[in-house]
Amino acid sequence: MDDTLVIPLVGAIAVALIGGGISLALAILTKDQKTSEFRQAWIDALRDDVSKLVAHMSVVKTISTIVKEMREDEKQKFILSKQEHFLETVVVVTRIRLRLNREKDKKLIDLVARTDGLGKDPDAYVRRVEDIVVEAQSVLKTEWKRVKRGEWSFRLLKYFSLLVLLCGVWLSYIAWNDGLSGLKFLTGQ
Repeated sequence: MDDTLVIPLVGAIAVALIGGGISLALAILTKDQKTSEFRQAWIDALRDDVSKLVAHMSVVKTISTIVKEMREDEKQKFILSKQEHFLETVVVVTRIRLRLNREKDKKLIDLVARTDGLGKDPDAYVRRVEDIVVEAQSVLKTEWKRVKRGEWSFRLLKYFSLLVLLCGVWLSYIAWNDGLSGLKFLTGQ
């Protein structure tokens, strides 16, 4: 093969490889960015639902205190008037449970699932609310660290890019100091 044709051929292959690499990197970055956005939305939704659950539990405690002081014939009527509140509490509990992983977030799922009847015992109520908040903070912190760190493919791409950059700088340094003769080790000569 003619040596004059080798240089343009190598150049075309290098351009194609660089273009393909950039395209792949952009695809990975776009996908990982979207995944991180979904994770952040999940974190925000879980935080919102836990806040709503704590608020609903506070209302249940207040309702329980009010009901204890009522006459028997008024209790049922009053509780039925608060039916929408109790239904919303069940919806929030269910949303939290559906958002969580059964194995990984078992402790929080168990705490949230066992919220029935807490209005009868104020001390148990206070302990449960605190336990739910602390465990939810732990879950949220873990997920936030995951978002902050990025997906594994993003991290892999980041470190690979750093390695390529460092190799390029090193090869440029050798070529600068020794000329092209310093790069002969690449061709095996």
